[in-house]
Amino acid sequence: MPAAAPNSVRAADRLARRLAEAGCRFAFGIPGGEVLTLIDALARAGITFVTAKHETAAAFMAEGV
Repeated sequence: MPAAAPNSVRAADRLARRLAEAGCRFAFGIPGGEVLTLIDALARAGITFVTAKHETAAAFMAEGV
């Protein structure tokens, strides 16, 4: 896979930044695969990722917050 250009911005970073600007402070889900890039971007944007064991549990946690 080719390396990213030095000044390029990942889509995950843009998404995380927009979520943070919108007031999002927590994200819930199951880490793994492609999600790891997003989890890294969320952390850089100041959003806490909360790990769940099941997608339904993550949805309930998000609704509770």
